[in-house]
Amino acid sequence: MNPNISPWLYQLNRTRPVDIISDNLNADIVVVGGGIAGVVTAYFILKNTDRSVTIIEGYKVAHGATGHNAGQIVAEFEREFTDLVREYGLEKSINAEECAKSSWILLDQIYADAKLVTPLSTFIAYNGYKRLSHIVEELKANALRIQGGILPVTMYVADNFDGLDKIPKEYKGLYEIVPHVNILSLLETKDESYMAATATKKGCTNSARFSEELAGYMLNKYQGRFSLYEHTTLQMLELNTESAALRISTNKKNGTEESKFIVTAKRVILCTNGFERISILNKSGEDIDVGFHHMVNGDVGYMAAYVEDLKNPPTALGYYDQGVENNFSDAYMAAPYVYVTRRPYELEDNQVHNLVCIGGPEEQIAETQDYDREAKFSKEKGDEIDAFVKKTLKNDDKKDLEYRFQWHGIMCYTPTNMRVIGPEPKNPILMYNLGCNGVGIMTSIYGGSKISKMIAGEEFSDSIFDPKK
Repeated sequence: MNPNISPWLYQLNRTRPVDIISDNLNADIVVVGGGIAGVVTAYFILKNTDRSVTIIEGYKVAHGATGHNAGQIVAEFEREFTDLVREYGLEKSINAEECAKSSWILLDQIYADAKLVTPLSTFIAYNGYKRLSHIVEELKANALRIQGGILPVTMYVADNFDGLDKIPKEYKGLYEIVPHVNILSLLETKDESYMAATATKKGCTNSARFSEELAGYMLNKYQGRFSLYEHTTLQMLELNTESAALRISTNKKNGTEESKFIVTAKRVILCTNGFERISILNKSGEDIDVGFHHMVNGDVGYMAAYVEDLKNPPTALGYYDQGVENNFSDAYMAAPYVYVTRRPYELEDNQVHNLVCIGGPEEQIAETQDYDREAKFSKEKGDEIDAFVKKTLKNDDKKDLEYRFQWHGIMCYTPTNMRVIGPEPKNPILMYNLGCNGVGIMTSIYGGSKISKMIAGEEFSDSIFDPKK
């Protein structure tokens, strides 16, 4: 049995047969990657244009990062808002945050259009903080949001926080002082070192099941315009002035190479974590290949989940300031934050429980092609997760937790820690919607919509998401 089965793939119950390329073919647009980014990009192109779309996926739909996450949906970035403002300016940073938030509407539209049945929960949930410096940074971000004309994030600070009198007076109206017990209650924690919490809209879903269901909808809805091929690896991408040639190999399920073909397209959109296996030859401009392979770096993220009674509502919580400064003497966690998701989950015999998922520990790898999806789960990372759970979460009824699932997945980070969305400056035949940066579901959706509008001819002003020139 594969040691790296996430609860999302375990629950997938896929019935659609694998379709593999058997000859050279042509398409208006080829999307490389069958994760959530590739699937939603194809969906929006089919919806917003009259172009034909082909997805090619090196393994199986949603079996990469999309099927190996904790399923938390947040319209947030991996960087502090204040940091974005310092680098890109207030206007672009405000625009980026508003674009991410607009994905909630896009997600609802997908569900309505495709009549998806994959469970989706949305709610107000919380991030917790311990450090004065982090609390002040969040308040500074709020002040900048107000300056930029958007609503601030709701923030609560504990009445017994010893740094309360050190918060700059200019931020006085940007937070509410509440009893410490309220902070702990919002965060569902027994760790009394948490002194503040922010409240934002969050959600949770099975992103693998979502992607598979949406792919099935497109195969049915757009017959003649949409095709999907799995076990199909892109090896060489040749870009010309008005078209591209993709040299691909098809593989049997055991990974043995079977055949090689050429797919021609008017545009190619890369939505893949397997970028290091691709060579790019730009026959109509400057070299792209070298810069492309420095565009994204890979980390392996580790997650675990346990089952509890179905007694609490879905939630998605973030716990920041792990093992830093002197506020936290037991530096058991190297990750800057830990995320927890709780949702109803159907296991064997149609019995529904809550599944509580925890993620945060990561491990850098030299190249994403070095990632082994069959590798055993790291005991060290499992111990980190277990230590966090026992110290932080309210689970007194479970003295010795039994983790029903332990899994890992590749996560790709761009140098800016922001998603890359748009045409390659050296040849716009190539476009990107890639870089999950730890929180990729919502920006994947926004990216797919933006790509489709670009292809339809809509023009956009410069943004944080633009590929570097």
